[in-house]
Amino acid sequence: MPGIFQDLQPCLDQGKKAHEEIQKKHGPDSAAKIEGHCTFVWDWVREEMPLENDEGTALEESVREIVANSCCQPAPKVEITPVETEDVLVFADQAGLCQKLLEKAPEGRVGTKKVITKPPRLLTQEDCETLLSKGKYDLLVLGCPLDPPKSNSTADVIAQQSAVDKFLFLLLQSMMKHEGCVQRLAVLTHDTFTVEEASHKQRGRGSVAEEYLDRPDMIPPLSSELFRLGTFGVNTVRQCWPYPIYRGIRHDRPHGRFVYRQFLSREYETKASKPWDVPSEGIIAISGGNGALGLARALVMGSWLLERAEKQMKASGGKYKPGFSIQFMSRSAKISDLNIPLWNKVQSKADALGVSVLQGKMDMGSQAAVDKFVQEVSPNLTGFIHSAGVLQDSMLPNQTWEKFEAVYDSKHRAALFLHDALERFSNPNLRFFWVFSSTSAYGNMGQVNYSASNACLDGLARHRVAMGKPCTAIHWGAWGEAPLGLVLLKVELLFRH
Repeated sequence: MPGIFQDLQPCLDQGKKAHEEIQKKHGPDSAAKIEGHCTFVWDWVREEMPLENDEGTALEESVREIVANSCCQPAPKVEITPVETEDVLVFADQAGLCQKLLEKAPEGRVGTKKVITKPPRLLTQEDCETLLSKGKYDLLVLGCPLDPPKSNSTADVIAQQSAVDKFLFLLLQSMMKHEGCVQRLAVLTHDTFTVEEASHKQRGRGSVAEEYLDRPDMIPPLSSELFRLGTFGVNTVRQCWPYPIYRGIRHDRPHGRFVYRQFLSREYETKASKPWDVPSEGIIAISGGNGALGLARALVMGSWLLERAEKQMKASGGKYKPGFSIQFMSRSAKISDLNIPLWNKVQSKADALGVSVLQGKMDMGSQAAVDKFVQEVSPNLTGFIHSAGVLQDSMLPNQTWEKFEAVYDSKHRAALFLHDALERFSNPNLRFFWVFSSTSAYGNMGQVNYSASNACLDGLARHRVAMGKPCTAIHWGAWGEAPLGLVLLKVELLFRH
Protein backbone atom coordinates (compact mmCIF):
# COMPACT_ATOMS: atom_id res chain seq x y z
CA MET A 1 0.00 0.00 0.00
CA PRO A 2 1.36 3.45 -0.81
CA GLY A 3 2.69 5.25 2.24
CA ILE A 4 0.15 8.03 1.82
CA PHE A 5 -2.66 5.65 2.94
CA GLN A 6 -0.87 3.79 5.75
CA ASP A 7 -2.45 5.87 8.52
CA LEU A 8 -5.89 4.88 7.19
CA GLN A 9 -5.25 1.16 7.62
CA PRO A 10 -7.89 0.80 10.42
CA CYS A 11 -10.51 2.30 8.07
CA LEU A 12 -9.47 -0.04 5.28
CA ASP A 13 -9.59 -3.06 7.61
CA GLN A 14 -13.07 -2.07 8.76
CA GLY A 15 -14.20 -1.72 5.15
CA LYS A 16 -12.75 -5.13 4.29
CA LYS A 17 -14.64 -6.78 7.16
CA ALA A 18 -17.90 -5.10 6.10
CA HIS A 19 -17.37 -6.26 2.52
CA GLU A 20 -16.74 -9.83 3.66
CA GLU A 21 -19.97 -9.84 5.70
CA ILE A 22 -21.96 -8.54 2.75
CA GLN A 23 -20.44 -11.22 0.51
CA LYS A 24 -21.37 -13.96 2.99
CA LYS A 25 -24.95 -12.71 3.17
CA HIS A 26 -25.64 -11.83 -0.46
CA GLY A 27 -22.83 -13.56 -2.39
CA PRO A 28 -24.64 -16.85 -3.19
CA ASP A 29 -27.79 -15.06 -4.40
CA SER A 30 -25.73 -12.67 -6.54
CA ALA A 31 -23.80 -15.58 -8.05
CA ALA A 32 -27.04 -17.41 -8.86
CA LYS A 33 -28.46 -14.36 -10.63
CA ILE A 34 -25.55 -14.15 -13.05
CA GLU A 35 -25.54 -17.85 -13.87
CA GLY A 36 -25.48 -18.10 -17.64
CA HIS A 37 -24.64 -14.40 -17.93
CA CYS A 38 -20.94 -14.48 -17.07
CA THR A 39 -19.79 -12.02 -19.63
CA PHE A 40 -18.91 -8.36 -19.40
CA VAL A 41 -19.72 -5.11 -21.12
CA TRP A 42 -17.95 -1.75 -21.00
CA ASP A 43 -19.78 1.42 -20.15
CA TRP A 44 -19.15 5.01 -19.13
CA VAL A 45 -19.57 5.91 -15.47
CA ARG A 46 -19.53 9.43 -14.09
CA GLU A 47 -16.66 9.75 -11.68
CA GLU A 48 -15.95 13.33 -10.68
CA MET A 49 -12.50 14.14 -9.37
CA PRO A 50 -10.98 17.44 -8.22
CA LEU A 51 -8.74 19.32 -10.60
CA GLU A 52 -5.06 18.47 -10.18
CA ASN A 53 -3.30 20.89 -7.83
CA ASP A 54 0.17 22.39 -8.12
CA GLU A 55 1.61 19.72 -5.81
CA GLY A 56 0.19 16.84 -7.86
CA THR A 57 -1.69 15.39 -4.88
CA ALA A 58 -5.35 16.24 -5.57
CA LEU A 59 -6.40 12.66 -6.40
CA GLU A 60 -4.63 11.13 -3.40
CA GLU A 61 -6.21 13.67 -1.05
CA SER A 62 -9.64 13.02 -2.53
CA VAL A 63 -9.27 9.24 -2.09
CA ARG A 64 -8.14 9.73 1.50
CA GLU A 65 -11.34 11.69 2.17
CA ILE A 66 -13.47 8.95 0.57
CA VAL A 67 -11.82 6.18 2.63
CA ALA A 68 -12.07 8.09 5.92
CA ASN A 69 -15.63 9.30 5.32
CA SER A 70 -16.75 5.73 4.64
CA CYS A 71 -16.06 5.12 8.32
CA CYS A 72 -17.59 8.44 9.38
CA GLN A 73 -14.19 9.88 10.18
CA PRO A 74 -12.30 12.93 8.88
CA ALA A 75 -9.13 12.24 6.93
CA PRO A 76 -6.07 13.27 8.99
CA LYS A 77 -3.74 15.67 7.26
CA VAL A 78 -0.46 14.09 6.19
CA GLU A 79 2.70 15.43 4.64
CA ILE A 80 2.67 14.75 0.90
CA THR A 81 5.83 15.20 -1.09
CA PRO A 82 5.16 17.58 -4.00
CA VAL A 83 6.02 16.35 -7.48
CA GLU A 84 8.95 17.72 -9.39
CA THR A 85 8.78 19.57 -12.68
CA GLU A 86 8.27 17.36 -15.73
CA ASP A 87 9.83 17.31 -19.17
CA VAL A 88 7.09 17.22 -21.79
CA LEU A 89 7.10 16.23 -25.48
CA VAL A 90 4.02 17.26 -27.47
CA PHE A 91 2.94 16.30 -30.98
CA ALA A 92 0.51 19.18 -31.31
CA ASP A 93 -2.79 19.52 -33.12
CA GLN A 94 -2.98 22.14 -35.84
CA ALA A 95 -5.77 24.12 -34.12
CA GLY A 96 -3.73 24.96 -31.02
CA LEU A 97 -5.56 23.02 -28.29
CA CYS A 98 -2.37 21.42 -26.96
CA GLN A 99 -0.77 24.81 -26.46
CA LYS A 100 -3.78 25.97 -24.45
CA LEU A 101 -3.60 22.84 -22.28
CA LEU A 102 0.07 23.47 -21.51
CA GLU A 103 -0.71 27.05 -20.55
CA LYS A 104 -3.27 25.79 -17.99
CA ALA A 105 -0.98 23.15 -16.49
CA PRO A 106 -0.66 23.25 -12.68
CA GLU A 107 1.86 25.87 -11.61
CA GLY A 108 5.44 24.67 -11.73
CA ARG A 109 4.66 21.27 -13.28
CA VAL A 110 6.10 21.89 -16.74
CA GLY A 111 9.88 21.94 -16.86
CA THR A 112 11.25 21.74 -20.39
CA LYS A 113 8.80 21.29 -23.23
CA LYS A 114 9.30 20.37 -26.86
CA VAL A 115 6.35 20.96 -29.18
CA ILE A 116 6.28 19.31 -32.62
CA THR A 117 3.85 21.02 -35.00
CA LYS A 118 4.67 19.00 -38.12
CA PRO A 119 1.55 17.03 -39.19
CA PRO A 120 1.64 13.20 -38.91
CA ARG A 121 1.81 12.62 -42.67
CA LEU A 122 5.22 14.36 -42.71
CA LEU A 123 6.68 12.60 -39.66
CA THR A 124 8.98 9.63 -40.26
CA GLN A 125 10.64 6.82 -38.32
CA GLU A 126 13.83 8.89 -38.37
CA ASP A 127 12.00 11.78 -36.68
CA CYS A 128 10.77 9.46 -33.92
CA GLU A 129 14.24 8.02 -33.41
CA THR A 130 15.84 11.44 -33.24
CA LEU A 131 13.42 12.67 -30.59
CA LEU A 132 13.35 9.58 -28.39
CA SER A 133 16.98 8.47 -28.57
CA LYS A 134 18.38 11.77 -27.30
CA GLY A 135 16.12 12.51 -24.34
CA LYS A 136 13.77 11.18 -21.68
CA TYR A 137 10.31 12.61 -21.14
CA ASP A 138 8.02 12.42 -18.15
CA LEU A 139 4.97 13.04 -20.34
CA LEU A 140 4.34 12.59 -24.05
CA VAL A 141 1.14 14.20 -25.36
CA LEU A 142 -0.34 13.18 -28.71
CA GLY A 143 -2.69 15.92 -29.93
CA CYS A 144 -2.47 15.16 -33.66
CA PRO A 145 -5.44 12.70 -33.56
CA LEU A 146 -7.61 15.80 -33.02
CA ASP A 147 -6.86 17.12 -36.50
CA PRO A 148 -9.81 16.67 -38.89
CA PRO A 149 -9.52 15.31 -42.42
CA LYS A 150 -9.59 17.69 -45.38
CA SER A 151 -13.25 16.85 -45.91
CA ASN A 152 -15.87 14.37 -44.77
CA SER A 153 -15.35 12.18 -47.86
CA THR A 154 -14.44 8.54 -47.21
CA ALA A 155 -11.17 8.95 -49.12
CA ASP A 156 -10.08 11.91 -46.99
CA VAL A 157 -11.16 10.23 -43.75
CA ILE A 158 -9.12 7.12 -44.62
CA ALA A 159 -6.11 9.21 -45.69
CA GLN A 160 -6.07 11.19 -42.44
CA GLN A 161 -6.61 8.15 -40.27
CA SER A 162 -3.85 6.24 -42.08
CA ALA A 163 -1.40 9.11 -41.63
CA VAL A 164 -2.11 9.37 -37.89
CA ASP A 165 -2.11 5.61 -37.28
CA LYS A 166 1.11 5.03 -39.20
CA PHE A 167 2.86 7.77 -37.23
CA LEU A 168 1.59 6.39 -33.91
CA PHE A 169 2.77 2.91 -34.90
CA LEU A 170 6.27 4.18 -35.75
CA LEU A 171 6.35 6.21 -32.54
CA LEU A 172 5.42 3.20 -30.40
CA GLN A 173 8.08 1.09 -32.06
CA SER A 174 10.69 3.74 -31.21
CA MET A 175 9.41 3.94 -27.63
CA MET A 176 9.88 0.19 -27.24
CA LYS A 177 13.36 0.38 -28.76
CA HIS A 178 14.40 3.09 -26.30
CA GLU A 179 12.93 1.64 -23.12
CA GLY A 180 12.26 4.22 -20.42
CA CYS A 181 12.33 7.21 -22.78
CA VAL A 182 8.68 8.03 -21.94
CA GLN A 183 7.09 7.64 -18.50
CA ARG A 184 3.48 8.59 -19.31
CA LEU A 185 1.60 8.75 -22.62
CA ALA A 186 -1.57 10.76 -23.20
CA VAL A 187 -3.60 10.52 -26.41
CA LEU A 188 -6.24 13.18 -27.16
CA THR A 189 -9.31 12.44 -29.28
CA HIS A 190 -12.59 14.27 -29.75
CA ASP A 191 -16.16 12.88 -29.68
CA THR A 192 -14.87 9.34 -30.22
CA PHE A 193 -17.60 7.83 -28.06
CA THR A 194 -20.53 10.18 -28.54
CA VAL A 195 -23.82 9.09 -30.11
CA GLU A 196 -25.30 12.59 -30.19
CA GLU A 197 -26.64 13.69 -33.56
CA ALA A 198 -25.49 17.30 -33.19
CA SER A 199 -21.88 16.27 -32.59
CA HIS A 200 -21.83 13.96 -35.61
CA LYS A 201 -23.37 16.58 -37.86
CA GLN A 202 -20.71 19.04 -36.73
CA ARG A 203 -17.96 16.49 -37.30
CA GLY A 204 -19.36 15.99 -40.79
CA ARG A 205 -18.57 19.62 -41.48
CA GLY A 206 -14.94 18.97 -40.62
CA SER A 207 -15.03 20.70 -37.22
CA VAL A 208 -13.28 18.69 -34.54
CA ALA A 209 -10.94 20.45 -32.13
CA GLU A 210 -12.37 23.90 -32.86
CA GLU A 211 -15.47 23.17 -30.75
CA TYR A 212 -13.34 22.76 -27.61
CA LEU A 213 -11.36 25.90 -28.38
CA ASP A 214 -14.62 27.85 -28.22
CA ARG A 215 -15.26 26.48 -24.70
CA PRO A 216 -12.58 27.83 -22.34
CA ASP A 217 -14.14 26.02 -19.37
CA MET A 218 -13.12 22.72 -20.97
CA ILE A 219 -9.40 23.53 -20.84
CA PRO A 220 -8.75 23.21 -17.05
CA PRO A 221 -10.28 19.72 -16.66
CA LEU A 222 -8.53 18.46 -19.79
CA SER A 223 -5.19 19.84 -18.63
CA SER A 224 -5.80 18.34 -15.20
CA GLU A 225 -6.16 14.85 -16.69
CA LEU A 226 -2.88 15.21 -18.59
CA PHE A 227 -0.92 16.07 -15.45
CA ARG A 228 -2.68 13.72 -13.02
CA LEU A 229 -0.13 11.19 -11.79
CA GLY A 230 -2.45 8.71 -10.07
CA THR A 231 -5.17 7.03 -12.14
CA PHE A 232 -6.17 4.01 -9.96
CA GLY A 233 -6.21 1.76 -13.02
CA VAL A 234 -8.30 4.04 -15.25
CA ASN A 235 -6.76 4.54 -18.69
CA THR A 236 -9.70 6.04 -20.59
CA VAL A 237 -11.28 9.29 -19.40
CA ARG A 238 -14.01 11.25 -21.15
CA GLN A 239 -14.34 14.92 -20.31
CA CYS A 240 -17.70 16.34 -21.39
CA TRP A 241 -18.99 19.89 -21.01
CA PRO A 242 -18.58 20.56 -17.25
CA TYR A 243 -22.11 21.84 -16.57
CA PRO A 244 -25.72 20.83 -17.38
CA ILE A 245 -26.18 24.35 -18.75
CA TYR A 246 -24.45 25.72 -21.85
CA ARG A 247 -24.79 29.36 -22.92
CA GLY A 248 -27.72 29.79 -20.55
CA ILE A 249 -29.68 26.81 -21.88
CA ARG A 250 -30.12 23.51 -20.03
CA HIS A 251 -29.09 20.58 -22.22
CA ASP A 252 -29.50 16.82 -21.90
CA ARG A 253 -26.06 15.96 -23.25
CA PRO A 254 -23.57 14.13 -20.98
CA HIS A 255 -21.72 16.52 -18.72
CA GLY A 256 -18.82 16.06 -16.33
CA ARG A 257 -16.05 13.47 -16.07
CA PHE A 258 -16.59 9.85 -17.10
CA VAL A 259 -14.40 6.76 -16.95
CA TYR A 260 -14.64 3.49 -18.89
CA ARG A 261 -15.36 0.47 -16.67
CA GLN A 262 -16.33 -3.16 -17.05
CA PHE A 263 -19.69 -4.49 -15.79
CA LEU A 264 -21.53 -7.79 -15.71
CA SER A 265 -23.82 -8.06 -18.71
CA ARG A 266 -27.01 -9.25 -16.96
CA GLU A 267 -28.71 -5.88 -16.49
CA TYR A 268 -27.65 -4.74 -19.96
CA GLU A 269 -29.15 -7.86 -21.52
CA THR A 270 -32.50 -7.09 -19.90
CA LYS A 271 -32.47 -3.52 -21.23
CA ALA A 272 -31.39 -4.57 -24.73
CA SER A 273 -33.73 -7.56 -25.07
CA LYS A 274 -36.21 -6.93 -27.88
CA PRO A 275 -37.78 -9.04 -30.62
CA TRP A 276 -35.97 -9.35 -33.92
CA ASP A 277 -37.43 -11.08 -36.94
CA VAL A 278 -35.84 -12.04 -40.23
CA PRO A 279 -37.28 -9.85 -43.02
CA SER A 280 -39.87 -11.54 -45.22
CA GLU A 281 -38.45 -10.11 -48.44
CA GLY A 282 -35.51 -8.27 -49.95
CA ILE A 283 -31.81 -9.07 -50.31
CA ILE A 284 -29.55 -9.89 -47.39
CA ALA A 285 -25.85 -9.66 -48.26
CA ILE A 286 -23.07 -11.21 -46.20
CA SER A 287 -19.40 -10.41 -46.78
CA GLY A 288 -16.96 -13.05 -45.63
CA GLY A 289 -13.85 -12.98 -47.78
CA ASN A 290 -12.11 -15.98 -49.34
CA GLY A 291 -10.31 -17.34 -46.31
CA ALA A 292 -11.54 -20.50 -44.64
CA LEU A 293 -12.50 -18.78 -41.38
CA GLY A 294 -13.93 -15.68 -43.08
CA LEU A 295 -16.23 -17.64 -45.35
CA ALA A 296 -17.13 -19.95 -42.47
CA ARG A 297 -18.32 -16.91 -40.48
CA ALA A 298 -20.48 -15.81 -43.40
CA LEU A 299 -21.95 -19.28 -43.82
CA VAL A 300 -22.62 -19.58 -40.09
CA MET A 301 -24.60 -16.32 -40.20
CA GLY A 302 -26.48 -17.51 -43.30
CA SER A 303 -27.32 -20.79 -41.58
CA TRP A 304 -28.53 -18.90 -38.50
CA LEU A 305 -30.77 -16.63 -40.59
CA LEU A 306 -32.37 -19.64 -42.26
CA GLU A 307 -32.93 -21.46 -38.99
CA ARG A 308 -34.49 -18.36 -37.46
CA ALA A 309 -36.74 -17.91 -40.51
CA GLU A 310 -37.87 -21.51 -40.14
CA LYS A 311 -38.77 -20.91 -36.49
CA GLN A 312 -40.70 -17.76 -37.42
CA MET A 313 -42.64 -19.65 -40.06
CA LYS A 314 -43.62 -22.39 -37.61
CA ALA A 315 -44.47 -19.90 -34.84
CA SER A 316 -46.73 -17.91 -37.18
CA GLY A 317 -48.60 -20.99 -38.33
CA GLY A 318 -47.40 -20.43 -41.88
CA LYS A 319 -48.37 -16.74 -42.09
CA TYR A 320 -44.74 -15.70 -42.29
CA LYS A 321 -43.30 -16.74 -45.63
CA PRO A 322 -39.54 -16.27 -46.17
CA GLY A 323 -39.29 -14.53 -49.53
CA PHE A 324 -35.85 -13.02 -48.97
CA SER A 325 -32.61 -14.05 -50.66
CA ILE A 326 -29.07 -14.28 -49.31
CA GLN A 327 -26.00 -13.30 -51.29
CA PHE A 328 -22.62 -14.42 -49.95
CA MET A 329 -20.08 -11.93 -51.29
CA SER A 330 -16.34 -12.48 -51.72
CA ARG A 331 -13.59 -11.68 -54.21
CA SER A 332 -13.65 -15.06 -55.97
CA ALA A 333 -17.12 -16.46 -55.14
CA LYS A 334 -15.38 -19.82 -54.61
CA ILE A 335 -15.92 -22.19 -51.72
CA SER A 336 -12.97 -24.00 -50.17
CA ASP A 337 -13.11 -27.74 -49.64
CA LEU A 338 -13.17 -27.11 -45.89
CA ASN A 339 -16.41 -25.14 -46.16
CA ILE A 340 -18.23 -27.35 -48.70
CA PRO A 341 -20.16 -29.31 -45.99
CA LEU A 342 -21.42 -26.08 -44.41
CA TRP A 343 -22.37 -24.64 -47.82
CA ASN A 344 -24.30 -27.83 -48.66
CA LYS A 345 -26.18 -27.52 -45.38
CA VAL A 346 -27.06 -23.89 -46.15
CA GLN A 347 -28.27 -24.79 -49.65
CA SER A 348 -30.37 -27.69 -48.37
CA LYS A 349 -32.05 -25.54 -45.70
CA ALA A 350 -32.64 -22.71 -48.19
CA ASP A 351 -34.21 -25.06 -50.76
CA ALA A 352 -36.58 -26.41 -48.11
CA LEU A 353 -37.70 -22.86 -47.25
CA GLY A 354 -37.83 -21.61 -50.84
CA VAL A 355 -35.05 -19.09 -50.17
CA SER A 356 -32.52 -18.22 -52.87
CA VAL A 357 -28.86 -18.37 -51.83
CA LEU A 358 -25.90 -17.66 -54.09
CA GLN A 359 -22.20 -16.88 -54.08
CA GLY A 360 -21.41 -13.48 -55.62
CA LYS A 361 -18.26 -11.55 -56.47
CA MET A 362 -17.39 -8.26 -54.77
CA ASP A 363 -14.02 -6.81 -53.83
CA MET A 364 -14.76 -4.69 -50.78
CA GLY A 365 -11.27 -3.23 -50.99
CA SER A 366 -12.38 -0.46 -53.36
CA GLN A 367 -15.15 2.12 -53.32
CA ALA A 368 -15.94 1.50 -57.00
CA ALA A 369 -16.57 -2.24 -56.49
CA VAL A 370 -18.77 -1.63 -53.46
CA ASP A 371 -20.68 1.07 -55.34
CA LYS A 372 -21.31 -1.34 -58.21
CA PHE A 373 -22.76 -3.99 -55.92
CA VAL A 374 -24.93 -1.62 -53.88
CA GLN A 375 -26.26 0.03 -57.04
CA GLU A 376 -27.18 -3.39 -58.48
CA VAL A 377 -29.17 -4.46 -55.40
CA SER A 378 -30.79 -1.09 -54.69
CA PRO A 379 -33.50 -0.41 -53.61
CA ASN A 380 -34.00 -4.01 -52.44
CA LEU A 381 -31.18 -4.34 -49.90
CA THR A 382 -32.79 -5.35 -46.60
CA GLY A 383 -29.72 -6.21 -44.56
CA PHE A 384 -25.96 -6.43 -44.70
CA ILE A 385 -23.67 -8.46 -42.46
CA HIS A 386 -20.02 -7.44 -42.77
CA SER A 387 -18.15 -10.44 -41.35
CA ALA A 388 -15.00 -10.18 -43.47
CA GLY A 389 -11.61 -9.76 -41.85
CA VAL A 390 -8.06 -11.07 -41.73
CA LEU A 391 -5.55 -11.52 -38.93
CA GLN A 392 -2.00 -10.21 -39.18
CA ASP A 393 -0.90 -10.65 -35.57
CA SER A 394 2.59 -9.70 -34.41
CA MET A 395 4.17 -8.23 -31.32
CA LEU A 396 5.00 -4.57 -31.84
CA PRO A 397 8.73 -4.96 -32.69
CA ASN A 398 7.84 -7.41 -35.50
CA GLN A 399 4.72 -5.62 -36.71
CA THR A 400 4.75 -3.82 -40.08
CA TRP A 401 2.59 -1.15 -41.65
CA GLU A 402 1.83 -3.54 -44.53
CA LYS A 403 0.11 -5.82 -42.02
CA PHE A 404 -1.93 -2.86 -40.79
CA GLU A 405 -3.02 -2.15 -44.36
CA ALA A 406 -4.13 -5.76 -44.90
CA VAL A 407 -6.26 -5.76 -41.74
CA TYR A 408 -7.69 -2.28 -42.36
CA ASP A 409 -8.63 -3.01 -45.98
CA SER A 410 -10.74 -6.04 -45.10
CA LYS A 411 -12.47 -4.64 -42.03
CA HIS A 412 -13.19 -0.98 -41.31
CA ARG A 413 -12.18 0.49 -44.67
CA ALA A 414 -14.55 -1.93 -46.40
CA ALA A 415 -17.28 -0.92 -43.93
CA LEU A 416 -16.61 2.76 -44.67
CA PHE A 417 -16.94 2.10 -48.40
CA LEU A 418 -20.26 0.37 -47.75
CA HIS A 419 -21.49 3.23 -45.54
CA ASP A 420 -20.54 5.70 -48.27
CA ALA A 421 -22.44 3.72 -50.91
CA LEU A 422 -25.52 3.39 -48.72
CA GLU A 423 -25.54 7.17 -48.31
CA ARG A 424 -25.74 7.64 -52.09
CA PHE A 425 -27.94 4.72 -53.20
CA SER A 426 -31.34 4.63 -51.55
CA ASN A 427 -32.44 1.44 -49.81
CA PRO A 428 -35.46 2.54 -47.77
CA ASN A 429 -36.11 -0.95 -46.39
CA LEU A 430 -32.61 -1.51 -44.99
CA ARG A 431 -33.39 -2.95 -41.58
CA PHE A 432 -29.98 -3.97 -40.31
CA PHE A 433 -26.31 -3.39 -40.96
CA TRP A 434 -24.12 -5.56 -38.72
CA VAL A 435 -20.35 -5.25 -38.57
CA PHE A 436 -18.19 -7.90 -36.93
CA SER A 437 -16.11 -6.14 -34.32
CA SER A 438 -14.32 -7.90 -31.48
CA THR A 439 -13.49 -7.76 -27.79
CA SER A 440 -10.00 -6.96 -29.06
CA ALA A 441 -11.25 -3.37 -29.46
CA TYR A 442 -10.32 -3.05 -25.77
CA GLY A 443 -6.80 -4.28 -26.52
CA ASN A 444 -5.33 -7.72 -27.23
CA MET A 445 -1.69 -8.72 -27.05
CA GLY A 446 -0.18 -8.87 -30.53
CA GLN A 447 -3.29 -7.45 -32.20
CA VAL A 448 -2.66 -3.71 -32.28
CA ASN A 449 -3.79 -3.51 -35.93
CA TYR A 450 -6.85 -5.74 -35.43
CA SER A 451 -7.80 -3.86 -32.26
CA ALA A 452 -7.55 -0.51 -34.04
CA SER A 453 -9.65 -1.65 -36.98
CA ASN A 454 -12.38 -3.01 -34.71
CA ALA A 455 -12.40 0.24 -32.75
CA CYS A 456 -13.04 2.02 -36.06
CA LEU A 457 -15.98 -0.30 -36.75
CA ASP A 458 -17.37 0.65 -33.34
CA GLY A 459 -16.97 4.32 -34.21
CA LEU A 460 -18.79 3.85 -37.52
CA ALA A 461 -21.66 2.12 -35.72
CA ARG A 462 -21.96 5.00 -33.26
CA HIS A 463 -21.92 7.50 -36.13
CA ARG A 464 -24.71 5.75 -38.04
CA VAL A 465 -26.84 5.30 -34.92
CA ALA A 466 -26.41 8.99 -34.06
CA MET A 467 -27.60 9.88 -37.55
CA GLY A 468 -30.68 7.63 -37.22
CA LYS A 469 -29.35 4.89 -39.51
CA PRO A 470 -29.20 1.15 -38.72
CA CYS A 471 -25.88 -0.27 -37.57
CA THR A 472 -24.70 -2.63 -34.84
CA ALA A 473 -21.11 -3.55 -34.01
CA ILE A 474 -20.93 -7.05 -32.52
CA HIS A 475 -18.06 -7.67 -30.11
CA TRP A 476 -17.22 -11.30 -30.77
CA GLY A 477 -14.77 -13.29 -28.74
CA ALA A 478 -12.53 -15.89 -30.39
CA TRP A 479 -14.19 -18.09 -33.04
CA GLY A 480 -11.27 -20.51 -33.41
CA GLU A 481 -12.22 -24.10 -34.13
CA ALA A 482 -15.43 -24.15 -32.08
CA PRO A 483 -18.03 -26.71 -33.23
CA LEU A 484 -20.72 -25.27 -35.53
CA GLY A 485 -23.50 -26.06 -33.06
CA LEU A 486 -21.77 -24.08 -30.33
CA VAL A 487 -21.18 -21.13 -32.65
CA LEU A 488 -24.83 -21.11 -33.73
CA LEU A 489 -25.87 -21.21 -30.07
CA LYS A 490 -23.67 -18.17 -29.39
CA VAL A 491 -25.28 -16.34 -32.31
CA GLU A 492 -28.77 -17.19 -31.09
CA LEU A 493 -28.03 -16.03 -27.54
CA LEU A 494 -26.46 -12.84 -28.85
CA PHE A 495 -29.46 -11.80 -30.90
CA ARG A 496 -31.93 -12.93 -28.26
CA HIS A 497 -30.39 -10.19 -26.10
